[in-house]
Amino acid sequence: MDARLEVQHKIYLHPAELVVAAEPTEVATVLGSCISVIFFHPRRRYGAICHAVLPTGHGEHSRFVDQSIHAMLAFFARHQIKPRDLVTKVFGGADMFSQFATRASARTVGAQNISMALDTLRDLGIYPSALDIGGQQGRKLLFFSHTGEVYLKRVERDKLKIVCNYSAP
Repeated sequence: MDARLEVQHKIYLHPAELVVAAEPTEVATVLGSCISVIFFHPRRRYGAICHAVLPTGHGEHSRFVDQSIHAMLAFFARHQIKPRDLVTKVFGGADMFSQFATRASARTVGAQNISMALDTLRDLGIYPSALDIGGQQGRKLLFFSHTGEVYLKRVERDKLKIVCNYSAP
């Protein structure tokens, strides 16, 4: 059956937000240098997705890659679901702003987000089944929380409206 036919909710995921869903939900988002980590539990058909802007920090947990991962896993833990029982996918981290790097050795925000996501997952013993990370193109994602399906469309940099604006507090 087509996952779209079962959808009960449709959500557009903005930067620094996350969604955890126990009901069929279609989540759309657009990524540049930001990262989306997706968790799906096949038996219970629960899903979670984040749109994290920066690798790590303090404050609003959904803004940061490491904290978003822990927040989503806390949802599954409350439902007695172990990380090893989740299907995990990671998207984003494009090199959208390399022109702003001041040194040749400087890592872009996208590269830092990728490293934080993969390091945090590895430290938790979680290994993604799908990765579409890095590069110089943005990504439009459509995630179906109840099937774990993710549809991806690449977006050229010049056609991508900057969606991950971050203002320091």
